[in-house]
Amino acid sequence: MVELSIREFLSIPHQPVTRHITRHINGGNTTSRSREWDYTDARWLEPWDEFCPERLELEFGPLLDLRGPSISHIEDVMDNYRDIHSEAQLVILQHMSIFTRVNRTWEACNNYLSQSQLLPDHLSKLSDRQVISQGLQYGATAPDQVFHLSADGAQLHPNAVGESKLYAKWSYDRWKSSSIADRVDFRQVVSQVNYYMRKRKCRYGIITNELECIAVYRVPGYRGRLKVSRPFPIQTTDSLGHGDGKDMTADVAIFCLPLWARCEVSIDDDDVGEEDANLDEYFPEEPLSSSLPSSPPDFHHPTSEYLPSSE
Repeated sequence: MVELSIREFLSIPHQPVTRHITRHINGGNTTSRSREWDYTDARWLEPWDEFCPERLELEFGPLLDLRGPSISHIEDVMDNYRDIHSEAQLVILQHMSIFTRVNRTWEACNNYLSQSQLLPDHLSKLSDRQVISQGLQYGATAPDQVFHLSADGAQLHPNAVGESKLYAKWSYDRWKSSSIADRVDFRQVVSQVNYYMRKRKCRYGIITNELECIAVYRVPGYRGRLKVSRPFPIQTTDSLGHGDGKDMTADVAIFCLPLWARCEVSIDDDDVGEEDANLDEYFPEEPLSSSLPSSPPDFHHPTSEYLPSSE
């Protein structure tokens, strides 16, 4: 068996999914029934240029180049789990595919790091094993994913939190859309992740759909100021994801995000004394009405691959 590097293993395309349009497809994103958060919480969004392939290569290249026989996993997900009608189904599928792959990579990486002295000193603190789990419920809601140390089974001190969303309802290109409804949809999800970050006292988040993932950073000292990375493509065997196959994949970005958090200089997570961030130029200040729908989703692949629902 050929020994794969971590980078090569995390870049293996996933099996494609079948997605279905339903009458709810443009029904908006999750809302907080308790009104603890809404789209206005994401006051100032800016590019997170530091979290990019070049910087990740610089920080974690030696780790991504590790090879070993334990870095292997055959993705075995039954076809019915790839038939996506809802966000709940997408969450289950991604835990069975992308996040399982990353978890197994961390396990192999942890085994190697515990026996090796060959990596740079700044990577030594990464020997504690990371895991991605479904979020435990603290309060009214729970994140779809929680990134934490395996020893922290109660998820009391996570490194990052995550949410899965249907691409038809949420994507990176809605951030600066000409449609107010699109911009509201984008910030609604970022605000949801921001809420989880504040509740769990962490500064990092991830948002994934069927095509891409983005990383989110909560800037200290300012309430509602967040950095958003460029999208990383989820590569599949039918090239469903964005990119030309040479991009750093979503799997690699998800693998690196909690490692980035672990390497960061410790920041006080006490939110007392935070100032409200200013509003950025894309903040949707105009009132919405029911007559202003979201833009139709641009699926970036033949429409025949997106099937009508039987509902």
